[in-house]
Amino acid sequence: MKDVRRYEKGAASPIPEEKIKIFKEKIKEYGENEVYRERNYMLFLIGLGTGFRLQDLVTLLIGDLKDSIRCGYLEIQEEKQYNQWKSNLSRYPNKSRPPKRRVELGNSLIKALKSYVKDKKRSEYAFPSRKGQHITQEYFSKVLRSIGDELNINNISGHSLRKTYVTIIYEKSGNDIVKAKNAIGHKSVEETRRYIGEVERDIKKATKIIDSII
Repeated sequence: MKDVRRYEKGAASPIPEEKIKIFKEKIKEYGENEVYRERNYMLFLIGLGTGFRLQDLVTLLIGDLKDSIRCGYLEIQEEKQYNQWKSNLSRYPNKSRPPKRRVELGNSLIKALKSYVKDKKRSEYAFPSRKGQHITQEYFSKVLRSIGDELNINNISGHSLRKTYVTIIYEKSGNDIVKAKNAIGHKSVEETRRYIGEVERDIKKATKIIDSII
């Protein structure tokens, strides 16, 4: 357990864009049977495609996925924001409950979800464990880290999917920090800047510029 948690959250790295394809292929192969390989792959896709935290995804039911297919979006009351609001209620009793985060699903993800939920009951956990419960974020973090190690990608964990999501949006939008902030659901642009390491990126760019004239 300890070696899983040391890579969590702040220390997590995004999966480099050029490694995503092979990462997907590796995760398709990870698991003791087809059921668990399919489960791991679907959780990877939905994490990468929505940017939700693993703690919010592992508890989903098949019914939640079927509803998201019908609506075209996945909407979740994020546990982190909810717990922060609840813990501060005594100090700020009039503060409104945080809104659910809604993410529109792309066609490729909807297609994958339709295949995944076929013939499954709404009451089933979307990502079941061998014990009949849902898998834990710690377990899936270990899965991702194992593949990251195999591909020589440092600091990969469950949080890497969320970080990959926002990093790709930031880079593909021409470094539009506001788009990245809105997509990930941060409260401020500064929070997103810290999250994706924008200052560190600027320093590296500046170093390359200076180095080119020396």
